[in-house]
Amino acid sequence: MMNRHVLLLAASAAMFMGCTGPRVGGDGVGPITFVQISDSHYGNPLHAYRFRQAAEKINALPFDVAVVVHTGDFASDNLHIETTGAGVSNLLSLIEKPLLCVPGNHDLLAKGVNAEARLAKCVDVYTRYIGPLGSVYETNGVVFITVYTEPLREQSPSVAVAGFDPLSWLEAQLAKAGGKPVFVFTHTPDGEDFYNNEVHPGWPEPNRSAWRRALAGGNVKAIIAGHYHRDELQQDEDGIPLHVGNAIADFWGRQASFRIYTYEDGRLSFRTVYIDDPPREINLNPDGMMGPPTVAE
Repeated sequence: MMNRHVLLLAASAAMFMGCTGPRVGGDGVGPITFVQISDSHYGNPLHAYRFRQAAEKINALPFDVAVVVHTGDFASDNLHIETTGAGVSNLLSLIEKPLLCVPGNHDLLAKGVNAEARLAKCVDVYTRYIGPLGSVYETNGVVFITVYTEPLREQSPSVAVAGFDPLSWLEAQLAKAGGKPVFVFTHTPDGEDFYNNEVHPGWPEPNRSAWRRALAGGNVKAIIAGHYHRDELQQDEDGIPLHVGNAIADFWGRQASFRIYTYEDGRLSFRTVYIDDPPREINLNPDGMMGPPTVAE
C-alpha cells in the first residue's frame, strides 16, 4: 500500500505540473463544425452506395455544419471521361451543405501516349464538374483553404497545371486571411508514410520545406488530407499538425467513414462516423442505388 508520504509527494507533483504544464492558447473563435470526406473513387457501385449513405448521414447531422470538404480522389484514373465527371457531380450534389473540393492523384493524371493531352482533359473535366484547383471559404471567423499540391510530389510525367503555382497561390490566400484561424486541405500528406512494415518518404526536398514555409505565413491551425485510406495524425516541428482522414472507397477491406471536426477557442477535435455496406444479396446499380436482391435458385 502506498504510504502517506508518497501520496503527498504525488499530489504535490500533480499540482506543480497542473500549474506549470503547457496550455493551448485560446483565440475566442468557435465553436465551428465542419466535415471531411475523402477518396470516394467513382466507378464502383459500392463506392457510389457508400457515398450516398455518407451524404445522407451528413445532411442529417444534429450540428450546424459550416462546410463539407472532399479531400480528393473523386475518380479512379478515369476523370478524362466526360461521364465520370457527370457521375461525380451528381453524387456531390447530394450534399446539402457548402462544399469544397481538392483534386487527388487519381483525378488529374498525365498518362498514356499523349500524357499532356490526358492531363489537360482531366483538368477540363474536373474544373467543369467539380471545382477549381484552389478555393477559399470563410465563415464564422475561420478560413478554409483547399489547394492542389500533387505537382509538389514531383511525379513523372509532371502533373503540374499551367497557370497554377500551389505555393504562390497559397501564400497569397494566407496573406489575405490575416490572423484568422485557417485550415488547409489537400490530398496527399507531406510527411512520411508507413505501410507494408516500411517507412516511405514524403514529399521531396526542397518542396516540403517550401510548403511548410508557406504555411508559416498564416495562422494555420491544421492541414487536413486524405490519400492514405486510413486515419493518421502527424506532428511537425513547426507545430502545424497533419490530420489524415479515412476513405469512402472499398480498398484493402476497410470500412468507409467520414469525419466531423469541431474547432473552438484554439482547439481542434474530431469524431468518426462509419458507413455500413448493404447486405451481400443486394444488387447495386452503377450509381449506387439498390436494385432487387439476388434470389437463390
